[in-house]
Amino acid sequence: MKTANSFVFFALAGATVLTAACDGDPTSATAIAGASALGTKTPADAATCPNGGSVLKFGVDGNRDGVLQDSEVDVTQVVCNGVDGLVGVTGATGATGVAGATGATGVAGATGATGVAGATGATGVAGATGATGVAGATGSNGTNGTNGTNGDAGARAAFSQTAEYPGENCASGGVKLSYGADDNGNSTLDGAEVDGSLYVCNVSCGAYQCGGSCGTCSGGDVCTAGACVVNAPPTAGTSLNFTGSSGSIVVVNWAAASDDTTPTASLEYQVVYSTSNNITTLTNAEANGTVGQDWTANIGTATIGGLNFATAYYFQVLVRDGGGKKSVYISGTQTTAGSGSAALFCPAGQ
Repeated sequence: MKTANSFVFFALAGATVLTAACDGDPTSATAIAGASALGTKTPADAATCPNGGSVLKFGVDGNRDGVLQDSEVDVTQVVCNGVDGLVGVTGATGATGVAGATGATGVAGATGATGVAGATGATGVAGATGATGVAGATGSNGTNGTNGTNGDAGARAAFSQTAEYPGENCASGGVKLSYGADDNGNSTLDGAEVDGSLYVCNVSCGAYQCGGSCGTCSGGDVCTAGACVVNAPPTAGTSLNFTGSSGSIVVVNWAAASDDTTPTASLEYQVVYSTSNNITTLTNAEANGTVGQDWTANIGTATIGGLNFATAYYFQVLVRDGGGKKSVYISGTQTTAGSGSAALFCPAGQ
């Protein structure tokens, strides 16, 4: 059985938007001031998706009528449903019912009198037809066979929408739209189920347009009183400490950072580690560190697993504000426990 899919229209109202080409190259985007990004979903035709599916169209509402016209479509993506499950085995045929008894033969008519010799007498009247015998009772129906087992349902299409921070996909940030088949049926598009992504990017006004129709500044800076002001990176909290570590697991803890523009609860953290003391700076941490906890907002602890026993590891916490500015904490080192050993901790460099 297939279930109808749902799709939510979205619009970045009151902002100038960029729409990316299918190859995700931001340089092929078109900027329209004050327009909104729209999306539509329609059923896919049977030739394209034999088992049903959806056609996703994204673009900028250039004439601002709240409807995505065909001439405004920038990106089209087809997402097909999975194939139907196998048909269940047909149940056995029920036994034939017992035949009814044959009705009795009707009574024969009386024989006519013999005519006088000589001329041939008239033919006697034919006797009446005997009554039809009573029909026998209908036999009972045989028992119905057992229904075959239903085949597995095909996977449904799933979608997700997340914020895209300033970077190589969107220079001034925007929205990342991911799509794929919901293989595990949990109504959520998990990371392993993503088949592709599309980006709807913001337009960067730059320092000379701050306070105008766009009102944003480049490079993660903020617009204050009509002028672009440098957005300082977050201020990291105290150094790292470790609790509850075992042979292959290390629990990293840190105090919350602060920022001049982003609320504390909205700051995001990433934890990386290395077997060498080469992650003390932001540049080195991003180049040499292995991600143990990816960017997550408002956390102060992370459990890092899959480590080797009795091995010294260096850990670093990165913090990022809403403008994409980053800072690092003072890194720390932790030795995982071996058989019958306790984990050891000391700050990096000691």
